[in-house]
Amino acid sequence: MARKFSQRIVIDTDLARSAGETENPRSVACREFLQAVLSICHRIVVSPDILVEWRKHKSRFTSGWLVTMVQKNKVVECEPLEMDGLREQIAVDVEIDSQAKPRQC
Repeated sequence: MARKFSQRIVIDTDLARSAGETENPRSVACREFLQAVLSICHRIVVSPDILVEWRKHKSRFTSGWLVTMVQKNKVVECEPLEMDGLREQIAVDVEIDSQAKPRQC
């Protein structure tokens, strides 16, 4: 039997909102993904900001799913890292790109 490896995953709120109770293919796929995260040894990683977004955009299904994840101790809370240097470098790169000539494809 293949060994399952536990992963820590950040799940976007778009997935939480899409995992409604309809039979829409996107809703079904999102629910199946969340059920797989629950049944496998995976954990989700959340920051306070992510939890606020989840609570704002949750569906009835994801609300129950998140409660179950907390009960099973599968939610890892963390504080986001400060990445000011990275943000500044991205801003510089965007400025340089905006000044460059458009490329011919």
